[in-house]
Amino acid sequence: MNSILDYLKQYWNSNTFRPLQREVITHYLEGKDTILLMPTGGGKSLCYQLPSLVRGGQTLVISPLISLMQDQVNQLNDRGIKSMIFESHRGKNDIYRQLENARNGNFKILYCSPERLINKEFISQLERLPIKGIAIDEAHCISEWGFDFRPAFRSIKNLKPLFTKVPFIAVTATATPKVLEDISKELNLINPKVFKNSFERKNINYQVRYTGDKIGALKKILTQPKASVIIYCRSRSKTESIVQQIQRWGIKASFYHGGLE
Repeated sequence: MNSILDYLKQYWNSNTFRPLQREVITHYLEGKDTILLMPTGGGKSLCYQLPSLVRGGQTLVISPLISLMQDQVNQLNDRGIKSMIFESHRGKNDIYRQLENARNGNFKILYCSPERLINKEFISQLERLPIKGIAIDEAHCISEWGFDFRPAFRSIKNLKPLFTKVPFIAVTATATPKVLEDISKELNLINPKVFKNSFERKNINYQVRYTGDKIGALKKILTQPKASVIIYCRSRSKTESIVQQIQRWGIKASFYHGGLE
């Protein structure tokens, strides 16, 4: 039988785990409910993706972000781990075809939005699948104290009595002690162990500046040597106009927003 390190080498082309990943995966594979608080980029998704290869059956991943789900599915399929999304924009007949594909298509990881779980018929169809693990991504969304409250997340707890022998893992990069408490309570987790990783980022310089000339201040920052900058704007049009301004300064820049792939 392959070890978790064998799977890491085979599918992720790595010989070592990042901090806390091995401990989380081991605990989750023991069939125990788990909460993971780890910074963005720390490798949270591996903690539920890799166990899906070890325990067999299928893993259901619930995420609020379609773009994130699509990105993960693309990466997993590229690695040879067959994955799919239950797409909500299609008609009723299409969702039944998707469920049929999930049953017969040898998929390892299935993704859906929390809104999909409001549908009782969809949940009853999930019971027919060989689900061995359930992961909740961006789990802070279940709390009204979280960064992006999504009431549909409260429907996830309906899965717990249907999959009594299936471990749940809730992952997030954003959670206060109150939010962590809500995650455990609202998901009906059973004595979950909470894993926390350091949020220290020595490569990030955080400042607050007050200025009447935002564009001038921005130009000063961008013209510093070796400066890599992410600029957050409040609208799609603003991201595009700011990039055009930066390009006129002779600085390489590009934009991304929700209207792009």
